[in-house]
Amino acid sequence: MGLRFSSQILSIFVGSLARAKNESLEAVSAEMNVVDLLVFQKTAHEIAIELQTDHPAVHVIRTNQRGRYGFLEYLFRSSKTLRQAVGLLPKFGILFNDLADFTVANAPDGQEVHYRIRGQREGLGQHGNEYAVLALVQLARECLGVQWRPDKVWFSHCPEGDGRELEEFLGVTPVYNAPTSGLLLDSAVLDRELPASEPALNELLMAHLNRLLPEAGRPTFVARVERALNDALASRGEPILDVVSQGLGMSGRTLQRRLGEYGIAFQELLDSVRSRRARELLSDKSLPLSEVAYQLGYAELSPFVRAFRRWHQATPWEYRESAHANQHAGASWAGAPFEANLRS
Repeated sequence: MGLRFSSQILSIFVGSLARAKNESLEAVSAEMNVVDLLVFQKTAHEIAIELQTDHPAVHVIRTNQRGRYGFLEYLFRSSKTLRQAVGLLPKFGILFNDLADFTVANAPDGQEVHYRIRGQREGLGQHGNEYAVLALVQLARECLGVQWRPDKVWFSHCPEGDGRELEEFLGVTPVYNAPTSGLLLDSAVLDRELPASEPALNELLMAHLNRLLPEAGRPTFVARVERALNDALASRGEPILDVVSQGLGMSGRTLQRRLGEYGIAFQELLDSVRSRRARELLSDKSLPLSEVAYQLGYAELSPFVRAFRRWHQATPWEYRESAHANQHAGASWAGAPFEANLRS
């Protein structure tokens, strides 16, 4: 088994191919959250052959649909300036690819955005690297509302095939065999106010995405399982072991074993995720408790009540009333929240 990573890139590539071939997107797995690097590279190469191009990333970017990056995309779009949006990459880039390191460095005439994959000299290889950089260019264009071109682009892989299509899209000739992949943005563009800037929405999205980030010191794998559990709850699916492990591309036994390496049981992590989500849902007093239980994956109310009492030493009704009263008094819930702890 090669290097595995959590990324939206493969499902975006495959979805683009399906649209190009007029196939039903229902046949494309939207849950390809965890992929093997070699599998990704092989699939991207096959797509390049199918589309008869040396640079399938150009085709994929051009056929991408608005909102393809979810909350992260709208966090960018609602930022005040492109500089603010770019500054979010080092923190939130992990939500797009959990092996990616984004860094932003000041340059004499702007800022450099660097993209690398930990432990991989050539990153994701030609197609993955090109997609990552082209996606940033296209998103910047959409945020600005103009057909902007970067001052400079570079890639960590060797040049492959006919580069004219790639250069036409970028508006600049890339540099190859660089230590990272990335681009240079000039100061005038960085400080331009974005047409869709919406500070209130940006603040809400920031708070939501902060909750999705791994906790400080939290291993990436544990954070990945937590995200899978959150996704299962958000889609009102059953966050049971088989469903989550299958979505992560492994068996239930393997998932339990890998969590065990960090001193965490699957049920403990599920309880932790449910506990946090329950507190969020209970803050909405208009939401019936039966609906809260349903959104947490419980078929009936009584098992949820028992679990909540175990987590917080109070019933959901008591928690809701206390939290509401404390909110008006400027205090916070005094009960100790349940969390899954890592083995030290």
